[in-house]
Amino acid sequence: HLLIGEVLYDPAATEPGAEWVELYNPTSSSVDLAGWAIRDNTSADPLPAFILGPGQHLVIASNEGDFRAANPGFSASLVSLDGPIGNGLSNSGDVVSLVDGSGGIIDAISYGSNASAFDPPCPDVNEGQSLARQPVDADSNSAGDWMAGTPTPGGASQLPPTATSTSTWTLTPSATPSREPTATPSATATPSSTSTPAPLPTTGDTPVPTPTEQATGTPTPTPTATTTPGPG
Repeated sequence: HLLIGEVLYDPAATEPGAEWVELYNPTSSSVDLAGWAIRDNTSADPLPAFILGPGQHLVIASNEGDFRAANPGFSASLVSLDGPIGNGLSNSGDVVSLVDGSGGIIDAISYGSNASAFDPPCPDVNEGQSLARQPVDADSNSAGDWMAGTPTPGGASQLPPTATSTSTWTLTPSATPSREPTATPSATATPSSTSTPAPLPTTGDTPVPTPTEQATGTPTPTPTATTTPGPG
């Protein structure tokens, strides 16, 4: 279904003339906005006839002259209400709803002190900032889909580039070389020092105590045993 993609409710330019709401079509089909409306917490404004194609953005401005004065380089699709959005979007808290031809609410966002669409609502933003859906097709029906930032009417808002991906690349190469030195523990070759037990010759010298067997030959005292049987 169609989504509200971005809202500028507190412009640094003329209010309410420079206020605007951006729609986005994430579907694969065109949508005719004839009979649709945009509204705040008090009143609704019918949208001019417009065919919103797949992947297309459309800015709904309060006043085209005020909008273009604040966005001189704008060249995307635009329709003007020639009046405030609803009763004029409140800077302290309000709701913006997209209503289809049958009166059903297709999408909505609430911010500041208004929790009618989200509870908790989107936090209030500074003057000149917008609330933008991040990413543009996020749709969890919560304030977590939205971020404050520089307005980007007519195009998908971009998050700042993440340097985290580059840092992970630099970490992995430095880790692998440090392990190669640990592989050099061919210090396992030091077990060849255990083969130095060439002290084996010393064990060959110890067998020389075989002369101690001659000491066992000293039991020649057996002749004493032959003298004892004579007196019997």
